[in-house]
Amino acid sequence: MSSIPSKSRAYLRRYSNLVGREARRSTSTKQNITRQSRQEHFLRFMKAGHFADPCMEDLPLATRNFILATYVASLCSGETLLGIHIRSRTLRHYISDACSLFRLRKVPYKNGIITDYIDIMLKAAKR
Repeated sequence: MSSIPSKSRAYLRRYSNLVGREARRSTSTKQNITRQSRQEHFLRFMKAGHFADPCMEDLPLATRNFILATYVASLCSGETLLGIHIRSRTLRHYISDACSLFRLRKVPYKNGIITDYIDIMLKAAKR
C-alpha cells in the first residue's frame, strides 16, 4: 500500500474494508467447500459399502464406531479425495467432517463404548 500515492490511498481507503471483508469471506467459503467435499467423500464410501443410511442409526453404537474406523483405514491406504496419502492431521479433519454428519442427526458414534476403534486407528496413523 505504501507504493500508492497518499491522495489515492485516501480515496481507496473507503473501499479497502470491502476488499478485506470479501477476502475473509472467500477464505471461509473455501473451508466450507473443503468440509463439504470431505463429507461427500464419506457418503461415497458408505454408498460403496451398500449402507442405506450413512449414519447407521439402526446399528449398535460399537458397530458404527468400527465402521468409522474402517473409513480411517481406507483413508490411510490412500483412498482420499486426491488419491494420495495424507498427514494424520488432515486425516483427523476427514474424520471430524464425517462425524459432523452424525452430530447433526444426534446419532452417537463414540460415547460410552468400551473399545474406541476410531481412536485406535487415529493413533496408529500418527505413528
